[in-house]
Amino acid sequence: MKENNNNNKTSISKASTLEEIGEFWDNHSLADYWDQTKEVEFKIRATRRHRATIDPELYKKITSCSHKRGILPKTLINLWLTEKVKEYEIVSDKNADQSGAPPH
Repeated sequence: MKENNNNNKTSISKASTLEEIGEFWDNHSLADYWDQTKEVEFKIRATRRHRATIDPELYKKITSCSHKRGILPKTLINLWLTEKVKEYEIVSDKNADQSGAPPH
């Protein structure tokens, strides 16, 4: 959310920045403002996720590593997979350059 000008403050908190909105709701309960709310409809477009099966012993090790880092196992798995895919792409591009074949 961009900072708003003075004419465009939120209706309940009267805040104009995300920080001000967060501070307001950290210190207030929606229950106290329920009568000022209105029903809305909106659509959520979420990126489709894919699941993979992981060996139980490997998952235990991943869970242990993730806890030491203070992150969720799925976050660590995604970080590691991202690193490996980048490494693979670098090697594939280098091999394609050497062979003259187009990269994939």
